[in-house]
Amino acid sequence: MKRLLLVLAAVSLASPVLAAGGAEKGQGAIVIRDDAPVYDSHAGDEIQYRLGRGDPVAGTMGGAAAFFGGVHRGMCMFDEKGGRLHVAYLEAGKKVSRSGWMSPADLSKFTYESCGQSCSPFMVKNFTNRWNVCFEEAKDNKLDRLRPLWAQEDAAKAANQA
Repeated sequence: MKRLLLVLAAVSLASPVLAAGGAEKGQGAIVIRDDAPVYDSHAGDEIQYRLGRGDPVAGTMGGAAAFFGGVHRGMCMFDEKGGRLHVAYLEAGKKVSRSGWMSPADLSKFTYESCGQSCSPFMVKNFTNRWNVCFEEAKDNKLDRLRPLWAQEDAAKAANQA
């Protein structure tokens, strides 16, 4: 037990030092279709929420990876398991972020620079989680590239229905 505590202390002290070597990056994504399911687990079929085209999500490792990596390393990347990606998202009307699992086919990925000492995509304002400015900038840049493609797709669908 004593040895485990020493290892955990060393990891927690080393994480900020390792992170200080350069700007941390995180992974995010834009949902590319309406009514995209967010699953409770990487393997089950139970849907906890649905996101729409244009909604952002952030990568998260969660669990032991987040604990051992601390807020400085590894938490803000997509964890893939069972063909699904572990995501963090903001549910409409809720004050805290949630996490779930999504199909990679429903997402278009991007990276973002950290805003401070951690790669977290969130900030807290008035006791409510929100996307931070670094995540917002990368999200907006990705949306600027996706919107013309969506306009073409929507126009083609409309032409086929006419």
